[in-house]
Amino acid sequence: MLIPLVAIPVSLIGAVFLMQVFGFTLNLLTLLAIVLAVGLVVDDAIVVVENVERHVREGKTPTDAALLGARELVGPVIAMTITLAAVYAPIAFQGGLTGSLFREFALTLAGAVLISGIVALTLSPVMSSQLLDAGREEHGFAGRINHDFDRFRKFYGPRAGRHVVGAPDGLYRLDRAELADDSIVPDVIQGTCADGGPGFHDGHC
Repeated sequence: MLIPLVAIPVSLIGAVFLMQVFGFTLNLLTLLAIVLAVGLVVDDAIVVVENVERHVREGKTPTDAALLGARELVGPVIAMTITLAAVYAPIAFQGGLTGSLFREFALTLAGAVLISGIVALTLSPVMSSQLLDAGREEHGFAGRINHDFDRFRKFYGPRAGRHVVGAPDGLYRLDRAELADDSIVPDVIQGTCADGGPGFHDGHC
């Protein structure tokens, strides 16, 4: 929880720095971009932290888990960052009144997303290597949530699996039982072959 919380102000500070570079002022549009960026900049950090935590649970040391987790997500994080930036950046290059109004908004938001991608691949793994521990999540508030979720999964998983996985077999047995019933087979034939449906060729079933 702490690592994504740190990623938010760092990314926003980087966005403000880019605003200074571009010569933007702090106005309604740039403030709107910063507010919207809060929900976007945290995604990359969460993905990286979850991946590092998965490796820690598998028995790797926090440092090795951070290196491996960040290395695995370089491509996806870059792809997500470029995709989000490419959505907002073209607004800045529109002409006329629309481009003039939303240029600061678009570039500020795209800059915040780019900074968040850099933070997710640099700061988040470093903090994960220092803060994540395999035994720490078994205690305190996080430990209670994990234990409750494990109990719920053990209760719900077998029941859901029995209904979902068992459905095709049940339907298959039902179909065979229906076809074996003489009172049902004529209805099936009447609704398919005799009416020109599946199995009807050249006037014959």
